[in-house]
Amino acid sequence: MPFIDMAAIDAAIAPLSDTVGFPPDQAKFVLCMLVAVLLGFVHLSLPNNPTLKHVFSLFWGVSFSVFCFGDQTIHAFVISAVTYVIALLFRNSHCHLIGFVWCLGYLSCNHIYRILYDYGGWTLDITGPLMVLTIKLSSFAFNVRDGARLEQCTPEQRLFALERVPTVLEFFSFCFYFGGFLAGPAFECRDYLRFTDRTLHKHPLPSTVWPALRALIISFVCLGIFLGGGKHSQIDRLREDEFLVMEPFWWRVGYMMLVTSLQRPRYYFGWVLAESNLIAAGLGYAGKDARGNDLWDRCNNIDIVGMESSQNFKSVTGNWNKATAAWLRRYVYTRLTPEGRKPTLFQTAVTYGVSAFWHGFYSAYYLMFFSAALCTELAKATRRHLRPHVMEADGKTGKPGLKLAYDIFSFVVTHIAMNYMCAVFLMLNLHDSLRLWGSFYWGVHVVTIIGLVYFNTIGGSPKKRPLAATPAATSQKMD
Repeated sequence: MPFIDMAAIDAAIAPLSDTVGFPPDQAKFVLCMLVAVLLGFVHLSLPNNPTLKHVFSLFWGVSFSVFCFGDQTIHAFVISAVTYVIALLFRNSHCHLIGFVWCLGYLSCNHIYRILYDYGGWTLDITGPLMVLTIKLSSFAFNVRDGARLEQCTPEQRLFALERVPTVLEFFSFCFYFGGFLAGPAFECRDYLRFTDRTLHKHPLPSTVWPALRALIISFVCLGIFLGGGKHSQIDRLREDEFLVMEPFWWRVGYMMLVTSLQRPRYYFGWVLAESNLIAAGLGYAGKDARGNDLWDRCNNIDIVGMESSQNFKSVTGNWNKATAAWLRRYVYTRLTPEGRKPTLFQTAVTYGVSAFWHGFYSAYYLMFFSAALCTELAKATRRHLRPHVMEADGKTGKPGLKLAYDIFSFVVTHIAMNYMCAVFLMLNLHDSLRLWGSFYWGVHVVTIIGLVYFNTIGGSPKKRPLAATPAATSQKMD
């Protein structure tokens, strides 16, 4: 018998749910996210007392979890508490590896359970916060280990290394911080501790009101776009025989592009809304740029303009779910790359594999991420071989006409490939995914494989830019 009566909570939220037209789970989620923005301003105005702030953050984070997920909140405590014990016991040996395996393993058990009781469903449960916690806690384990071996760390690793294990209160406040618990974005423990004791920012913190409101407005614009188009776009039509067999090829391509593009604003809404409460509290402040303008992107999880204008897969992965991309880069991709060596397809494939594992066990995730790994490698090879032909000798100035044509071509190809991959991410199961790709004659896969074979065999070495006459130009590296 559950300790927390979720039926009573859902009944209490029913009037709001009916008014906004959201299911109770989504209504509770959005309500908590909006309250978190107000709490962010309150957190910022609290006295400079780290203990008070940790208690405040922990209380509200746990309250949000209980309100949204009831008894499932215990899972967040379990994955956090065990990671903390691992950090204490194995700080001087393998806490990073044990912690990483533990977090992914515990998350995986929850993914499997969710598949068994809600296959293909979109109901919000504790799995979402556990995905965020897996990033934060596995990073924490690496940071603790790096703090015990500072002399062997890279400059970036030293930036986040923890030379002491935080207290129990500090640790659980970090885990349950109300601003990022429900939907992220994840952030590093050292940044959070410095944010709480007000040593994070080099510059005086400016007013957070307008930046937070601006993010809030953007999030609701994204929600409006989704409700106006994405919510009514027929993803299920991509499974129908009539669509897969009877419709003309170019119609199928266009419809697939439209449907998948209209789903992205749903994610933009959640991420930018979450970012707004981190900005309100000041955690999102990133200092000033070269011109003295304030930057608010420390906890930015999505660059909407960068995402929608991407010209290669590196840009796609760099602008989408940025906190997860940073986690994969810092704690998988670069850690697997031998010092002094360049990453290869192996590091790329393993990184995408961990990303798929983190997302869950729907077969479509693995189809998408491993295919995306191949597309990423082709994009890098294509850039190395083709870009020098459209650039002047300085490597910065594009040749008239050629650079524009290259950019347009890169944009179109990237977005076709991206939506081709994302379509199966939304469909989830193996059978429907293979049928959909088959209806497109496996075009992206065929081009990708042919391109990789060509560039790695008969394609030869990439063209080298002719050196400019000046000594300064000769010292420049290839872009």
